[in-house]
Amino acid sequence: MQYIQSCFSLHILNCTMQIFDFYRIAQHIHERNDGQFSYSHCCDVQRAKSWNKRRSNIKDMKRELLWWHSTKTSMHQRG
Repeated sequence: MQYIQSCFSLHILNCTMQIFDFYRIAQHIHERNDGQFSYSHCCDVQRAKSWNKRRSNIKDMKRELLWWHSTKTSMHQRG
């Protein structure tokens, strides 16, 4: 939690209001997955902005974050 807050404050001046949703969802997924979600990904503000441009609603972003998390998890399992 502390990491995502420092990451957030680092980028706060560059963020649009929609990115608040990105951080909230990332935190939620982190909690649901027992801390396996990578907070370093939350610092990728450019990707967050591109998601905000093309997402139709918050569910699309959540689905994409879940997909990203699942690919990272499977990569770690493969070694």
